[in-house]
Amino acid sequence: MRLTYPLAIFLLSGVANAQLVDEFNPPRANCCLAVSAKSLADQLQDWNQIGRYHQADQELIRQPPDPKRVVFMGDSITDFWKLDEYFPGKPYVNRGISGQTTPQMLARMYPDVIELHPAAMIVLAGINDVSRNTGPATAEMVEQNIMAMTELAQHHGIKVILCSLLPVSDYPFVRRQSQPVAERGPFPLIKMTETHPPADILRLNAWMKDYAARVNAIYADYYSALLDEKGALKDALSADGLHPNAEGYKVMAPIAAAAIDKAEAAVADNRVVIDPNGTVHVPAQSVPLSNFLSPEAKAYVTQHLQDMQHPERIAQDNGVPRFMKGYLDRQIALYPVNREDTQVAGVHAYVYTPKAGIAPANRNRVLIDLHGGGFSGCWPACAELESIPIAALAKIRVISLDYREAPKDKFPAASEDVAAVYKGLLKDHAPENVGIYGCSAGGMLTAMSVAWFEKHSLPMPGAVGIFCSGAGSPSGAGFGGDAAYTAGPLGEARIMAPAPQSGGGLGYLAGTDPKDPLVAPINSPQILAKFPPTLIITATRGFELSGALYTHTQLVKLGVDAELHVWDGLFHGFFYNPDVPESRECYDVIVKFFDRHLGKAKPS
Repeated sequence: MRLTYPLAIFLLSGVANAQLVDEFNPPRANCCLAVSAKSLADQLQDWNQIGRYHQADQELIRQPPDPKRVVFMGDSITDFWKLDEYFPGKPYVNRGISGQTTPQMLARMYPDVIELHPAAMIVLAGINDVSRNTGPATAEMVEQNIMAMTELAQHHGIKVILCSLLPVSDYPFVRRQSQPVAERGPFPLIKMTETHPPADILRLNAWMKDYAARVNAIYADYYSALLDEKGALKDALSADGLHPNAEGYKVMAPIAAAAIDKAEAAVADNRVVIDPNGTVHVPAQSVPLSNFLSPEAKAYVTQHLQDMQHPERIAQDNGVPRFMKGYLDRQIALYPVNREDTQVAGVHAYVYTPKAGIAPANRNRVLIDLHGGGFSGCWPACAELESIPIAALAKIRVISLDYREAPKDKFPAASEDVAAVYKGLLKDHAPENVGIYGCSAGGMLTAMSVAWFEKHSLPMPGAVGIFCSGAGSPSGAGFGGDAAYTAGPLGEARIMAPAPQSGGGLGYLAGTDPKDPLVAPINSPQILAKFPPTLIITATRGFELSGALYTHTQLVKLGVDAELHVWDGLFHGFFYNPDVPESRECYDVIVKFFDRHLGKAKPS
């Protein structure tokens, strides 16, 4: 036989006692069950009760946002709080709903908080999750809902105040239990410590305090202020052992006010200030790693930033910065090459050839690498790191020059060295079969060398690569632009002071004319227009980013075949580490670029 049970049995079974009673005292019957059922069905269509404040929200949205507006989000404890009495004259908005749990509040975040554009949100939530108002919930589920609410608010620039749950007490339960049944009233006897276990409250409060500190939220501790010596909610502050009375709210109000004051001060500290000349004053902020990075790159960037804060890791041993040694060891293991220590046109150089042999298409081609190092070091480390993978992967000969640097030598010594080697190679190589590239100072020198060739009537090489740099800036050599301010902390873990105009802060270029096109070719459209096909490589955390972008823009404007490749979230010279997928992508771009362009005579 099929049995059908009324829904009401399941809804009310939780309040029935599994024992016989001494006196028949049934709950008060509703004369209109049909009406009650329809009302319940209607309410279930808006389970999150978004409609409760819909009209009030729309009215607020039509008003100009108040910079002092604070939204109180919560359950009945917030719902019953008469904010205008405890915070007179304050533009505080009550969005508490009696009985709600954290998943319901999370669903209300956009209409009841975010769209109202408050300066801060004060959240008192979780006690009804503890009492299972909307079903069983683990502590982790409650925590995740509060985290989601916090992240949504912070994403929209709203300061978050997380409030501790209040303690509970059984004092009212004990008093009512001693009363005659007829005098107890219509509400069931509830022992608050059973429906709202203090251990659960303490656990959530401990987590909330820790979480608030971790995410730069403010923690408002109501719990300690309302607690008596027995570890319960003070009897004088509540009529039912759960909800504060007027006196309880009096205790809570100054705690909330202090937290709001702290939030308003933090909001003021977070304001971006614009000077009349357009200078922007940016407040301190936390910048996570880019979500576009591979897992290997995330670990790589983290380690790099840590290395940059330890001078002993930056120190060089025989021309090899200590933090680079591991990268060099891995390149040697991954990319077998032969290295010849020699002189080319009187300039000391390393010549790299792949152990697998030179590709037939590259027998008459050659690449010149101009190593990085600020025109004052990193030989041979930077030369090796820039040459080994390209020689092996492209199956081409790479000549890395130990050009003259500071402090012994000054501009134009390096340009002269590059020109001497280039002229020497032209004796048995067509210019279109020669490519030149470099990173950082080497990228700058690549551009300076092309300008030098032009001035001294040398033919243009087949292609060039300006990596980790640009061709100068309007104010001279160096890097410049926005990236000089933004990328230093993100990519090198330090504030980088703007370089002086003369020499861009590089000793090698001290005393040079910032507008000299042999120093900053970007300042001569006539020279730029004659550049061969140019590959520009940079990254969003590289302090050269602005200069690289500006160089590409100017080359394209002048009709030069220029390519720009930018890797998000990586730093200056990022491709030295061969175990990072993004580095291998970069090698592939370099190899394919030179393969496409070398050997193609420039039309006359």
